[in-house]
Amino acid sequence: MARGKKYQQRKLLYWRAHIHRHGGKNLQQLLREAFQGTRAVDRKIRPDADVPYYQILGTYKNEDGFFWGDFITFDQDKLGELIIENPEAEHLMIEQLLPESSDGKKGSLLEGQLFFLCKDNHLIICQDQQAKQGDLCNYLNRFFENKFPDEFLGYPISLERGISLNIRGKIKGVSEITITAPLTYEFDPKHSKELPVKTRPKGFSAFILDAISKATGQDTSYNFNDQKPLHATVKLKWPKQKKETFWNDIDRLANTLDNLDEDVGFVIKAKDRKYDRKEIHLEHTFTAHYLNRRIDTHRLFERMKKWYFDLCNNHDI
Repeated sequence: MARGKKYQQRKLLYWRAHIHRHGGKNLQQLLREAFQGTRAVDRKIRPDADVPYYQILGTYKNEDGFFWGDFITFDQDKLGELIIENPEAEHLMIEQLLPESSDGKKGSLLEGQLFFLCKDNHLIICQDQQAKQGDLCNYLNRFFENKFPDEFLGYPISLERGISLNIRGKIKGVSEITITAPLTYEFDPKHSKELPVKTRPKGFSAFILDAISKATGQDTSYNFNDQKPLHATVKLKWPKQKKETFWNDIDRLANTLDNLDEDVGFVIKAKDRKYDRKEIHLEHTFTAHYLNRRIDTHRLFERMKKWYFDLCNNHDI
């Protein structure tokens, strides 16, 4: 964010939690039981021994019938890079320093931050590129397994992107689905130090590149992160002369695309018209307020609550 900027466009996303073994408890109840009274240090988790970052529920609160949380990913050992300006020097100097707080305590560099509001099994999420709902889901599963081993060991929760109830069921007679996805990569915790590529295809990209590799017999383990964004488009199309059972299967397929990564777009050509992802998914773009380059969490919490009530009143959830 530019220095002094007080406003920025952000997006709220609706997700729904599915708890496969919970003894009748919903996600909000589990969050309250698991985190109430815990110290911040007890909420810190390292996803994998080879992954260079940690995850933590930074702050949380139970307020107005909601559970609100601030999920953070951070690098405990990463050095900060400072530019040293010297008017006498010919070249610019860059120094690497361990971050410290104002009172001299060791700090860590924040990598990503996600805010969420939970009501029963409903989740309103405001995320960034370095902390997404999949990271939150993995974190909660590990934390719940440690906290409730008898209930959660081997029975994880899952988060599914919600389709508006006003639209679900209306998408019928699907004849064509077009999916467009950027070829993106993520850190591979299983990489070998001898290999130059430390990333692996992420999400839908893995499917695309694997299909290309099998079809051509060529290695597709390239890292496109440093290149201009590359996109792949997959079009699924069917003839009209098919049995009714076939159409039912395709309709169900079309209604499961909401689980794809956020950066994957799709257009469904149905009997009545075309539906794109922005229309099908429940999401809300708003202007976020910032204080000293940090998002105003009080206003964010209020915005999340308002959108949740709007979704209820419109019978979208």
